[in-house]
Formats: sequence, C-alpha cells, structure tokens
Amino acid sequence: MTEIIKANLIGISTLLMHNGRLANPTDKWTKALKEVTSKKKKTEEDHLEIKKMEWRASLYMDEDETFVGIPSDVLRHINGMAGRGFRRARRGRVRSGMARNR
Repeated sequence: MTEIIKANLIGISTLLMHNGRLANPTDKWTKALKEVTSKKKKTEEDHLEIKKMEWRASLYMDEDETFVGIPSDVLRHINGMAGRGFRRARRGRVRSGMARNR
C-alpha cells in the first residue's frame, strides 16, 4: 500500500530527477518505446513521440500514473548525500536521516 505524505522541501540548488525505468526491458514504457525506436525510417512525428515517451518514462509516478512525486528511497539517499557533503565541508559531524512523525 502506498502512503502519500506531503512535505515542502527547500534546497539550495536545483533538484534533478530521472527514473531509471528505461533500463528495465520488461517495463511497459521500455516496450512501448522499443516499438517506435525499432523503425528503420523514422518520421518527424516518430522523433517527437520518442521524446515525449522518454520524458514521461523518466518521471517518478504512482501506479495509476496520476501523481508525480519523489519516492521515499530517493529522498533518503538525497538526505544521506547532503549529510556526507556537510561533514566533509565543515569537518564536523551531522546526523543525516529521515524519520516519520506520527
């Protein structure tokens, strides 16, 4: 079961995200993209469709594909990376982690 948690995240730089689902040959987006990219002669419409499909597949979405968000494991990884960078820069210690408040 997926639980949706709303939060405001404030960063000091741009957040870049890219879902790696196109590396999975069994993913539905990979299969759909393969149908278009396997054509020998691609039209301009085919190239536009490829761009749209790659963009859509790169988003993190829920099962119904109605909500774009950031998965919790990605947030934990981002938070851990930020903590390591802070420790190196400040030569101090910082606890990096995420906890759920009830």
